[in-house]
Amino acid sequence: WVYGQNSIKRISDLEISLLRDTLTFEGNTYVFNNIRVNNTGQTSRAFNIDLDIPADWSKIIDLQKLFTIQPGETLIIPFRIAASSISQSDKSYTATLKFLMPSENLSEELKIVCFVKSRSLWKISLPNNSILKQVTGENATFPVLIRNSGSIAEHISLNFKDNAGLNIPDILNLAIQPGSDTLIQVNIPADDRFQNAKEVRIIVEASSKSKEKQSAEQVISALNSTLEANKTPWFNLP
Repeated sequence: WVYGQNSIKRISDLEISLLRDTLTFEGNTYVFNNIRVNNTGQTSRAFNIDLDIPADWSKIIDLQKLFTIQPGETLIIPFRIAASSISQSDKSYTATLKFLMPSENLSEELKIVCFVKSRSLWKISLPNNSILKQVTGENATFPVLIRNSGSIAEHISLNFKDNAGLNIPDILNLAIQPGSDTLIQVNIPADDRFQNAKEVRIIVEASSKSKEKQSAEQVISALNSTLEANKTPWFNLP
């Protein structure tokens, strides 16, 4: 980007312009911009800046400092803006950079168009991917965590494949909002196939409406088989 491609505004003897008057956002990462101030006059000037952004957005900018610019001097002041994780996608918002000269009671505004792109970014994980069956005849459960770090709502379906023929029912069309986590408890019926297996391996397959797929493996072991495999004295109570 070359300064001068965007409009230059004058306030007293100062020329002010933005590096970019349109910013594109993906997710809630910070986007860089800056303001260029050029003093074309014969005396020094003092000013400060402020930045209005949409609700729940974030900014990094020096709001407290009173800047002084000498004749013929050029200052470049950086700032950053981040969109909220719950901002609507494929939509333009407006930020306003306010340029203030309090000693002369002068001000000017520079508008910034902020376009939020849709961004799909989700992930499944198994918080406890290796667990023990505690009591024979008791149903087992295991957690599946779905994290949506993107800027759009996701609809995730889960299906399961295992080595014991358990036929765990699919979980369909879970709505995961942007910037949120959802924890699902998957139930396994305590039938003979489950109870007789020393180790059950379950492949969790997740898919979104956009056909993106992920998978993870859950292992459930029998408590009694674990003890039988470790016949050391410290398992015996005094």
